[in-house]
Amino acid sequence: MSDPFDIPRLRRELQTSSFGRTVEYADRLTSTNDWALDLARQGAVEGTVILADEQTAGRGRLGRAWDSAPGVGLWASLILRPPASTAFLPALTLCAACAVAAAIEDVAGVPAGLKWPNDVVIGGRKVAGLLAETKTLAGVEPPIILGIGINVNHDVEGFPPPLRAVATSLRIETGRVIPRQRVLQRLLERFEPLYAQFLQAGLTPFMPALVERSVLITRRVAITDGSRTLTGTAVGLDEVGGLIIETSNQGRVHVHSGTVSLRE
Repeated sequence: MSDPFDIPRLRRELQTSSFGRTVEYADRLTSTNDWALDLARQGAVEGTVILADEQTAGRGRLGRAWDSAPGVGLWASLILRPPASTAFLPALTLCAACAVAAAIEDVAGVPAGLKWPNDVVIGGRKVAGLLAETKTLAGVEPPIILGIGINVNHDVEGFPPPLRAVATSLRIETGRVIPRQRVLQRLLERFEPLYAQFLQAGLTPFMPALVERSVLITRRVAITDGSRTLTGTAVGLDEVGGLIIETSNQGRVHVHSGTVSLRE
């Protein structure tokens, strides 16, 4: 299977104003987020995309490794420069996840859900993850580096054994090869207007879609954050992207970080 990226064609066909107008591509990188941060330090403009065929040290939340094999996934980072960026991270991640889910549906034709705080799932299995990071830079608002990993053309054997029961890909779900570049194009086209709306109004306009896509809301969950585990029913999201949990002894609790699992 050969599914190379064609950056000149992407630039010609992309229907965006700024997202993806500059693309930095490498066959092999440690991490697209790391390269994006280096470019941001050098003044790279908002909307710059860093794209790799393979990551050797890809990472997800909490420092977890992200398997990023060559030729099968979409491994990309986007440089954003919103005002007061640190406060935007959890909410912006949810906004971007909406765009990822919509792009998957556009290209692959399969329904995608959201698992708070940063996963996109199909049929309960993880198909994509997002990682937003920021660093303070002298003299400018801290940029946000939004890393996005999407499992596009993996087969089951392409995942490490521990992931085979919990991960999926667009190819597994559809039975056909999905062009990675088409997924990237639709993602950028979907996300650019949502990002502009997010900067104007925050998460409020996205709440109906976030609730509709959520695979947690109305279900019993357990959230672990360090040594603390909270159990209850997920009942909604707050305006900064926190998950609202109805507990038996503390009432409603707003949770803004942690690892969540379903309790049947």
